[in-house]
Amino acid sequence: MQASGELKTAKYLRAGTAVFVFLLVLSLFPFAADPANDIKILLYHWAAFLLAAWLLVSAWLERRPVQRPRLFLGVLAIFLALNLAAGLGSSYVGHSMVEVRKFFSLFLLYIVAANAYRTPAQVGRLMLTLCAAVALSTGYAFFQNAGLDPFPWADTSLPEYAELPATFGNANFAAHALILCIIMAIYLGSRARRIWCLAFLPLFFLHLYLTNQRGGVVAIAAALALVLAATLLHRRLKRPGPAIVAAMTLVIVFGALAVGALAAVQFARTGVAFPLKRPLLLRYHAYGGAVKMIAERPVLGYGPGNYVIENAPFWSGFEQENFAVKRAMNDHVHNDLLEIAVDAGIPAAGLYLTFLVTATAAGLYLYLTERDAARRRLGAAFAALFWAFLVDGLFGFNLRVPVSGAILFILAGALEGVWLAPAESRRRPPPLSALVWRGAVIVLAWVCLVFDTRVFASQVLLQRGNGAVHWGDYGAAAHVYANGERLAPWNWLFAYKRGIAASRQGHTDEAIAHFERALERHPNYVMTLVRLGQTHLDRSQSPSTSDPATALERADDYAKQALALCAMLPEAEDVLGRVAFARAAAAQNQASEGVAIALWREADRHLGRAILLEAENPGELYTLLASARWAQDDLAGAEQALIQAVKAEPGSVDA
Repeated sequence: MQASGELKTAKYLRAGTAVFVFLLVLSLFPFAADPANDIKILLYHWAAFLLAAWLLVSAWLERRPVQRPRLFLGVLAIFLALNLAAGLGSSYVGHSMVEVRKFFSLFLLYIVAANAYRTPAQVGRLMLTLCAAVALSTGYAFFQNAGLDPFPWADTSLPEYAELPATFGNANFAAHALILCIIMAIYLGSRARRIWCLAFLPLFFLHLYLTNQRGGVVAIAAALALVLAATLLHRRLKRPGPAIVAAMTLVIVFGALAVGALAAVQFARTGVAFPLKRPLLLRYHAYGGAVKMIAERPVLGYGPGNYVIENAPFWSGFEQENFAVKRAMNDHVHNDLLEIAVDAGIPAAGLYLTFLVTATAAGLYLYLTERDAARRRLGAAFAALFWAFLVDGLFGFNLRVPVSGAILFILAGALEGVWLAPAESRRRPPPLSALVWRGAVIVLAWVCLVFDTRVFASQVLLQRGNGAVHWGDYGAAAHVYANGERLAPWNWLFAYKRGIAASRQGHTDEAIAHFERALERHPNYVMTLVRLGQTHLDRSQSPSTSDPATALERADDYAKQALALCAMLPEAEDVLGRVAFARAAAAQNQASEGVAIALWREADRHLGRAILLEAENPGELYTLLASARWAQDDLAGAEQALIQAVKAEPGSVDA
């Protein structure tokens, strides 16, 4: 049934949105570098272009204006503009524009939803579609957990599979969607004819529990507490505005008190106020680094998506150790507000917070003031969903996750549509200016689609190149990576991996050129610095090198830059040890005994530290260390190093 004042084609927009969210949840593409999420991001842009173009063209043909949302349009438009300004002003514009285009497509989906949805029944069908898709994904996750994955997209022996990533590619990503679907299932089951939707709850709660994501339970509890508090306070205060403000304040205060109480209990039990599991420690340190980054650029930040590039200089000692040992680092802050402030400045983070708080308040207002029971229930559901999203975002980056991010913007649009429901729009000839701006929006959506289809194709080529490297076909890998780099020239990984392929083929000069290009695109990628140090070291030892001393100097410089970012990196110490070894040998050949002894000691120190940091080639390093000690007339030390070399790699030394 067509609601009052809505477009005749609104039902097709709703159908298209339902198809989109269903595919978004369940889509996988094993041939891309990120099998679960690259395809989802591509779907963002296709859906935004097709649905927005359909809306704009159909409204023109029906001679109706596109309904202008009342609640969040200004806030979200300024938020988008700040992200665009931050991206254009950043040091890595190409990389940042990928994130900006995602926000633009989400903004278009918000506009589409605001014009497509008008009634609780329509929104309920959308929520039912989401719950059904997530239920299918959850069923797939249980198959993964049992080792029966019919669509393997990664190594099924990886620990991540045990945490039930489902079609989301990551257990935390799955949890962000499950939190929202649990609230949707409660809302859907609140009506007698859909009480069967409560059957989703045990399935979703079990999946959420097995993801080990505890912040989700806090978010759900906070959402339900907010609705309950608003209900009780409205009965006492009688006015919706004060009741909404009081309910939010009460939940925040009680939440803070609960955190304080838990911290006190934790401190009494362990002597430390907070849990100290390694993943949590990594997040605590990420928060500290993010705060430092925000303090340096508080207005426009570093550009959307550029946290992964700019963060390394702000690493704590713990983060440096984590990278040195596990080669793992935070690609995100694990707090949406902090990450937005890093990306686009404190004003952008304030706008995002305003958006979520306003959406929650609008939902509560519908719940407390509407006479229609269906609209009241939907208002409570909206309030719980947006509040849960806000709380969940304090412990993660659900805005950046394809499924939960899309749900947020589509639900915001649906809330706008329900809010607009009483409005009538009369048929009238649209002015020429309307044709101009509609055409401009369609062109911009098309540009986003074209650029990000290229990005998706590049990710497919990246995965294909990785496969060629795995099988040792470095020539084929170099060719594939070159094609990928043409599609996504801002992506440092292509140049980096081309450098690896060239290095393994013995093309030292070519490898250096690739690594230097990768470094221009990501100056803080520690392993690029290490690779440059190693490759210049190899170049210094090549008979064709005319100036080995300069090559050694470059190797020394790059290794020191790597250690400045990550002080516990064994590969960098290895390079410095070999550089000192080569310089000592050259000084000894030139009869510069005093210089040689100092360099042998330096080589001894760096090689020893590389071994201490658990380098992957201890036998080789112990052998070099033995030679350095022999040159210093430390025969006992040389003997001990050779013994350790034999123990580490029995076949590496002629005992």
